[in-house]
Amino acid sequence: MQKAMRYLGKDASFEEKVATARKVFAALPPGNRLKEREEDRWAAENQRDATFADMYLHPQEIDYTVPDVFDLVKQTGLEFLGFSNPKNFDLARILGHDAELLAKACALPERERLELVELLDPESVTHFEFFLSNGPLPIPHPADPNAPSARMAWTDDAALREAAVVIGPCMNGRPGRLVFDRDYMPARLSEEEDAVLTAVEEGAVTVKEALEKARVEDLGVVRRLVDQTMIILTPAGESA
Repeated sequence: MQKAMRYLGKDASFEEKVATARKVFAALPPGNRLKEREEDRWAAENQRDATFADMYLHPQEIDYTVPDVFDLVKQTGLEFLGFSNPKNFDLARILGHDAELLAKACALPERERLELVELLDPESVTHFEFFLSNGPLPIPHPADPNAPSARMAWTDDAALREAAVVIGPCMNGRPGRLVFDRDYMPARLSEEEDAVLTAVEEGAVTVKEALEKARVEDLGVVRRLVDQTMIILTPAGESA
């Protein structure tokens, strides 16, 4: 699409290029792969002209693959910790109906396992967001679903209220109630969830403070946000 728009948008202003690109999508016939992908996956996010332009009009966009990512990481001398959307790279999602085949795939080295997902389900790999470290970390990254703070059930209401809270690093689309979660899937926030997130974004540092600012009493709202990694909690008295 970027190359097509370079042909159709020569010497045009930014606004004219965006308008032309939107006309192209409107003109594409039903069943067109580009049109279907836009309507099924990206239309909600691409209501913003800036986001739409970044996806379809970026003059220097480079398409990367999993091997490209690992090659770049190797050049940095840093250690690859994982992608921000691990569920998408879970081979069980693709090969889970065949236990023997899944076991064989899971026995592969990490790089090959991740590349296998890209090879078998290329439509699911639309972007790369990943974590690196300068050597092994003593504890899992807080965005890791296996991290101690993520594993906590937070069943104790008092402990939940006193916990420190920050916005999850893998959520996109704020401000607004239509966001993209850690797996870059669309998620629509309830009014209460939006209010709690807004309170944290505006400086609330504990769950109790966020609930008071948001005028929300239901702790279930907080637990849902934790389950979706939209907020990260740290028990009171521990370092984040």
